[in-house]
Amino acid sequence: MNVKEFLPENIVYLDGGMGTLLQSSGLALGELPERWNITRANVVKEIHKAYFDAGSHI
Repeated sequence: MNVKEFLPENIVYLDGGMGTLLQSSGLALGELPERWNITRANVVKEIHKAYFDAGSHI
């Protein structure tokens, strides 16, 4: 199934506020969240996994 077939028949769920969850995980004010992809990759992965497990498609 391609996107054009999927969208008319389905609801697409997106993830939520990534920055908010990074902050609640310890991201400091002024710290670059992109850097966490390298320095705290496990935290970033767990946040994305939680969204996926909750039903997020994107």
